[in-house]
Amino acid sequence: MKSIFKIEDFPLNGQFLIEASAGSGKTFTLIIIFLKVLLKNAIHPSISTKVKLDDILIVTFTNLAASELSERIVELLIDAKLIFEEKITESKYFVPINSIRNQVVDTKLAITILNSSIKNIDKLSIYTIHGFCHKFLYDIDEVLQTNPMDLISNTYNLKKRSVSIFWKKYYLKADSQLLEIISSLWSTPTQLLNKIDKLIDNSIPITEYYKIEKIEENLSYFNSKIYLIRELWTHKEEIFDEIFNLPCINKRKYNRRNMRVWQNKIDLFLNSSEFQNFDKEVFVKFSLSNFQDQINSNENKILYQFSSAIDNLVFKSNQIIDMLVNHAVNETKNSFNILKEKLNLITYDDLIKRTSEIFNSDDRYVIKETSNKFPYVLIDEFQDTDQNQYDIFNINYELAKPESLLCLIGDPKQSIYSFRGADIDVYHAAIKNVNQIFYLDCSFRSSEKFIEGINSIFSLREDPFCIGNRITYQSLLPSPISKVKTWFVNNKENKTIKFLISNKMSKKHETFEKIIKETANEIYKILDSNVSLYDGNNKKHVQKKDITILVRTNDECLLVKKKLKQLEIESEIVSNKKNVFESHLIINIIYLLELIDDPSNLQKLSSFLCCDFFANKPSDLNSLLEEEKTIEAIRASIYEYRKIIINDGLFAMILIFIERERIYEHLQSDKDRNRLIDDFLYISETLNEEFNNFYHLKSFIRWLCEGIISPESMSPQETHESSEDAIKISTIHNSKGLEYSIVFLPFIFYFNIKKSSIDYDIKNKRYCLSKKLDKEILKNPLFKEEIRLLYVAITRAIYGCYLGVVDGYNYSPLNYIINCDTNKTLSDEVKCLCNLNENFEVIDKTY
Repeated sequence: MKSIFKIEDFPLNGQFLIEASAGSGKTFTLIIIFLKVLLKNAIHPSISTKVKLDDILIVTFTNLAASELSERIVELLIDAKLIFEEKITESKYFVPINSIRNQVVDTKLAITILNSSIKNIDKLSIYTIHGFCHKFLYDIDEVLQTNPMDLISNTYNLKKRSVSIFWKKYYLKADSQLLEIISSLWSTPTQLLNKIDKLIDNSIPITEYYKIEKIEENLSYFNSKIYLIRELWTHKEEIFDEIFNLPCINKRKYNRRNMRVWQNKIDLFLNSSEFQNFDKEVFVKFSLSNFQDQINSNENKILYQFSSAIDNLVFKSNQIIDMLVNHAVNETKNSFNILKEKLNLITYDDLIKRTSEIFNSDDRYVIKETSNKFPYVLIDEFQDTDQNQYDIFNINYELAKPESLLCLIGDPKQSIYSFRGADIDVYHAAIKNVNQIFYLDCSFRSSEKFIEGINSIFSLREDPFCIGNRITYQSLLPSPISKVKTWFVNNKENKTIKFLISNKMSKKHETFEKIIKETANEIYKILDSNVSLYDGNNKKHVQKKDITILVRTNDECLLVKKKLKQLEIESEIVSNKKNVFESHLIINIIYLLELIDDPSNLQKLSSFLCCDFFANKPSDLNSLLEEEKTIEAIRASIYEYRKIIINDGLFAMILIFIERERIYEHLQSDKDRNRLIDDFLYISETLNEEFNNFYHLKSFIRWLCEGIISPESMSPQETHESSEDAIKISTIHNSKGLEYSIVFLPFIFYFNIKKSSIDYDIKNKRYCLSKKLDKEILKNPLFKEEIRLLYVAITRAIYGCYLGVVDGYNYSPLNYIINCDTNKTLSDEVKCLCNLNENFEVIDKTY
């Protein structure tokens, strides 16, 4: 049974789940719980165990979120102290803080705890999941007195070596036909790596392992089908006549001209038997499954035999390719793991996997050391976890009992990161372990009318998220602030959800271009008309910067930007990355890289030793540089860093540099040392991708220096700051957690059911390769995730949202949510919906 969350009713011991819909104040709730846990001794003075600031662990999933949480907790603690001291009554946190204050028995102790926490704020324990695992493994190595493994962020070179090992072992010895098939798929080890790169990571298991002998066996069967088809193809005139006489054949598609083209392509393959001439798309046009029960085995005997053989040939060709990829992945992954072990290396994926293995082991003493450190754990964005991550914190909670808390906060409707390993099933499995489920019932983001519109859309179906009662839609109530938000056109309240209906063109890109053009026209109308936004305090006219276009992929971002430019509308692609060149820390990286490039240069050594992380005064350098042993030791370290940056990249080198040079200790006197190191790591991680594009370190250093001189020259993808007034373009994934005044979703009508070569095996709950989409698309996890992506996209809007509608895309989440009557088109259903709901409006651009 779910209960509405109230801070006064929230227990401080146990395992609890809080469902926080989009815009319902998830982060606000998380930090208020943090405050109540911190004041546990003041609420329950009889408890002997003292709760300290660093007893509470908060886990989130990005450095940006961790940074935001830190800032908000500092603000909360200061306000709480002043409220407890009765010095202020106005604060956005006043109501929940006052509720906690009413539960506090010892006010004097509460103020003491708050004062101490503010002074020792550097002990605040907020980590990303990878950051926590890295710290845990480092601590474990200290307890066990073992050598810590080197963390590498860029695994490309290691994977390249692994693929080369596999290539030499198997492909150089393969028979000529198999080698021909391999060459048609990937002619070099690098091309193979580009195909299987993501699959090598441990986070994505492959369902089966195929030996090379099994692949050769299937190849023999494939050849037998070619022989059969070659025999039947001698009757091609009869086959063509039977196709033309089929009762429901599409004669515009199967005309004489097309058939001649297809005939030539089939002739080419059958005469040569070379796999590179096997045009699968042409053969599929003659397959039995393509004709959908139009062929009778008695009436169309030759055609039936031919089409059946084609079905088998296409299936077997797919199977051979799957087996080859599968074999390559498993063998390369094995080599990759052996190399990591040999070189004592660990990757980001390994951090979580290894931590989970330790927590699931029998060595309870080692684990107890960590669970005692963090008896209170708050996990943000819980819907994005996987089984390994949940195991870590669930076992930690069990070991820390009875005085322990595990609070899981998230929203299953916003689980959209399966490509990163997130598993929605883990969320549902965790429900069995929790003592109670709470939910947040109010929206603080959007206007009241918009909230009503969202409630209407996701209440059209009993099962809107296509996952049964595991994800239900709980209608949200408007908060007081939502009730005053609205937008006007010519001083009249504007509709909140608008459906932009357009035509389906002959080609996908033409359809997309047309809907972008219609989107641009609507943007012109908004900007040229008297459209204004009211937030309860201020009323302002809509500007370009108030409008955001959300799409699925980076390619779609570029397409939208290109088309808007042609229509003379200024726009920019927004990323969640900061402009790294505006940070003073970039110069420290340059000093370090210059010394790595030229270790014998005394001047560069002096600059390096004066950088922020060593805090050496210029006056101290003379004595330091006169010590030959010191200089030689520094240079020896620099040569080590040079090897690391060449082999593993910039970010890996920076991680090791911070650890070996004890940078954290050098910054002991700096109140913002956590922030400095976080920023330093963030900048290094951001630059790492760019670093891989340079062949020489000198060229990269020159590029960094140019970036400092003119940071505005950076590409949009590398910039966090926005232009003063431009339409914003972003992917839906990047927009999660953000909000925008007006949102356009031009391509939301579309869903590419063949978008990935990696599909989900529902039966075995594993990812597999090139599996055909289940005819029952509603069972496909990718489709279900697309519905959740639709929910995330719509709920970014504060005042209004425009949804692109094009008929003919039946496998679309929008079509599933809105079109409950399969006899109607999506546009017809949308028009009916708008007639019944005063918050909706149709903009019909069909012709």
